[in-house]
Amino acid sequence: DESALTGRAVAAQAAELMEAQLIMISGGCHCRAVRFEAQVPREVVVLDCNCSICSMTGFRHLIVAHDRFRLLQGAEALSRYRFGTLAAEHLFC
Repeated sequence: DESALTGRAVAAQAAELMEAQLIMISGGCHCRAVRFEAQVPREVVVLDCNCSICSMTGFRHLIVAHDRFRLLQGAEALSRYRFGTLAAEHLFC
């Protein structure tokens, strides 16, 4: 089917364009125990979180695919936190 082929070609071009527009960012926690790097689009959307920790501190979330995120140091300093439906898992130092 010609339209399916065209759709696949457009999707492939879009994927290539997204890949080309990725930039590497690095960061970490306030205490500097945890350091990370991630590949993200040049323009991102950050989300507000309604958990008690993020609400008090004003943290915002940038969702990054697992294969585009690398924890450089501090895995041992991280603790897991879940709330509400327990669907989301937050890591804090």
